[in-house]
Order: sequence, then structure tokens, then C-alpha cells
Amino acid sequence: MRRASVLFVLVLGCGPAVPSVELVRLGLRMDAPVDSVVSEAVGGGATVEGPGLVVTVARAGEHPKTAEEAARDVEMFNVEAANAEALVDGFAYTFVTAGDVGRSYSVHVRRDIRGEAFWCESAGASEELQKAALAACKSLRRL
Repeated sequence: MRRASVLFVLVLGCGPAVPSVELVRLGLRMDAPVDSVVSEAVGGGATVEGPGLVVTVARAGEHPKTAEEAARDVEMFNVEAANAEALVDGFAYTFVTAGDVGRSYSVHVRRDIRGEAFWCESAGASEELQKAALAACKSLRRL
């Protein structure tokens, strides 16, 4: 595991700087809190962990290609509060599941970035973690 260099981007007139991390093996950058760490994930992807954020990013491979497929993939998990959002380059599917250990707030995002499909996902114990993961997944872009 290595500490990611955190870059600050300031575009004049567009507000405060936004910290980001590099997912070098994937050729991507993602907005993430200061002190976030990028580590290798199983299957050649990357895990980003930081204050209030845990997400895994990988090439999409066999992951669902549509929000409808994503919804079918998780039907067996007693899904509550599901929401599908169309993105210009893919989709975001958020949902809550209830189980024996409490609620899980999940995010599944597929993005086609410059001709390559990526999958970004997270499951956390709070709505705040879900919102942070969704924002991070939506921020993915090429290095």
C-alpha cells in the first residue's frame, strides 16, 4: 500500500481546490479527501480509502452494462431505497439493503471513459459514506 499524492486543482472562478488521487494502474484520477490512500485491489483494480470514503475501481469486464442489469444483480439482497441515475457516459445505481448486521448503503457505477469501461463500487454503513462514494465514482477521469 502506498500513500497517494494528493493534487489540488484550482480553476479560476470555479471555487475551491478539490483534492484528488491517481489510480495509476487504471490511468484514472478521482476526487478524494486529503490523506486518501490508493492500494491494489484483487483483479487489477484499485481501492481508495480516506476519511469518509472507501471505493473500489476496476475495469468493468462482466459487470452490468445498464442500471436495469445492476438492479437485477442485487434483487436477492432485500433491496430498499434504490435509485438509478443515467450519466452521460454510463449509470449510477445506489441502493440500501437490510440484513442481520444492519443496513448497507451501496453504490454501483459504470463509466465509459475515452472508450474504456470502468466499474466503481462501495458498500458502507451510512448514507454519508454512500454519498461520498457516489461523488468520487462520478468524478473519475483520465490522468
